Amino acid sequence: MEMEFWTNERGIEVPIGDKTYRMFQYRVGCNVPRPESFCEDVRLVKQKTKVEDKRQIWRDLSSAAESGWDFSSRWMKNPEKPKLVDIETTNIVPVDLNAYICGNYEILSHLYLQLENNSKAFEYHTKHYEFRENFQKVFFVQHDRETAGWYDYNLRKKDHNKNFYATIAIPLFTRCYHSIDLQQSERIFRTMETAGVFKEPGGIPTSMIKSHQQWDYPNGWPPLNHMIIEGLRRSDNKLMQKKAFWLATKWVLSNYRVYRNDSPKGKMWEKYEVNKFKPNKGVGGEYQVQAGFGWTNGVILDLLTTFGDRIEFKNDLEMNPNAVAKEVISNEPPNLPDVGGGNLQQNNTQQHNQTIDNTRESSLLKQGSSSNGSRMTLSLAFLCLCTLISILVHSYTL
Repeated sequence: MEMEFWTNERGIEVPIGDKTYRMFQYRVGCNVPRPESFCEDVRLVKQKTKVEDKRQIWRDLSSAAESGWDFSSRWMKNPEKPKLVDIETTNIVPVDLNAYICGNYEILSHLYLQLENNSKAFEYHTKHYEFRENFQKVFFVQHDRETAGWYDYNLRKKDHNKNFYATIAIPLFTRCYHSIDLQQSERIFRTMETAGVFKEPGGIPTSMIKSHQQWDYPNGWPPLNHMIIEGLRRSDNKLMQKKAFWLATKWVLSNYRVYRNDSPKGKMWEKYEVNKFKPNKGVGGEYQVQAGFGWTNGVILDLLTTFGDRIEFKNDLEMNPNAVAKEVISNEPPNLPDVGGGNLQQNNTQQHNQTIDNTRESSLLKQGSSSNGSRMTLSLAFLCLCTLISILVHSYTL
């Protein structure tokens, strides 16, 4: 099964302090140019004189491609000044991959339990518990209250890359943390607030680094935004749940407006620029931005299933490309209150509830119908249906 592949082929020992932890990384065996990007890979290393240096770069390029993040500043030796020729994917122990592994252990335990294979269920339950403990020791960093989070670990530097990446919230989605530790999830939330990622008009950016790579600023990717929204929604913190709805609203409206503005026929795209009040399809990468698009449609359908009865827009805003995003931003839920430490959920339940009760509800966020508004549910359900039908028709005609 797939877990055997990761266990046998992608495991790595990570020494931290006087202990060593078994984690996972992207690390392919190939050390030649990628067939699909042969010319680009050959040109990239033309200044390198040693064959072993060229082969290492090619291996790191393919390893980054294995991750799906092809490419991002997070794989570079100097993320703040990223150069693709300085890629070092095989020196990175990525937080998101290990969060997925952690979640998979829990899923496998549950599935074996459903099959009444109690010994296997207990085996994977134990693996999940132990891996979750080690995950915290390897990836969680808290030098101060404003930058606490889960970060990639660099084996060469023996340190974490503490730049913001959307991966910081993936453990919230896979629940690779103690559910009773509300304080930890709230620290992640506060770090994201400090980084300013909630202020972008169209959604959560992949990073805040302008590298001209597609898995960096200003692109927002549907799977990452979806996992962040779900991670916040499933929190026990009411304010974080409210932020999840607000982020879902921004993402759905941005997708919808790009769809309507594309001519002659609306399109859904693999990625979007999230830094503009007038949203647009994403930029960067080794290929033209792709229309379609499987995960984009899937995220929209799931967000509509979860929030569709509450997301709406005004008719008079529909034709104004700036007004929708500005109104959504103006009605952002308040930040977590700063109480100087302690468990925010336990210490401030009444304060949170009072803050939420006093927050002005806009027509974008309110429940119930409005004579001046139009439901997003039917409109977006219709556009998703049209998109899926167009895909089927296109496939049939090929």
